[in-house]
Amino acid sequence: MSEEPKKRPTHTTDFLTYDVGRATFYDDPAIDAVVTTLVAMGSEVWSAQRRIKLLETVLTKQGISLDDVDSYKPTQEEETAWRAQRDEFIRRVYGALEKTGGEHAKYGAGMDSLRQEG
Repeated sequence: MSEEPKKRPTHTTDFLTYDVGRATFYDDPAIDAVVTTLVAMGSEVWSAQRRIKLLETVLTKQGISLDDVDSYKPTQEEETAWRAQRDEFIRRVYGALEKTGGEHAKYGAGMDSLRQEG
């Protein structure tokens, strides 16, 4: 005597797409940018710490001392490449702060205040 299950309302829905870059959670867009930046920075810091620990372990096991690493002097080509990588890092981590410019200029200077030479 099984009865057919009754249709009951649920709280599920189909997947909804959205544009993360335009999502806002706070009235002040600068707060959204700061929260996004903090999350990105936390991710970057942890990734870098883990990578450094891995590299230090591998180097030590291969007989390379950490003093050798600390005393290394990069070439001009390496400096140039690392500067480009730094600029990409700044864009990736602090890019959300660009949203505070333009029509939201009353909230801050945006990315222009972070740019510097060198």
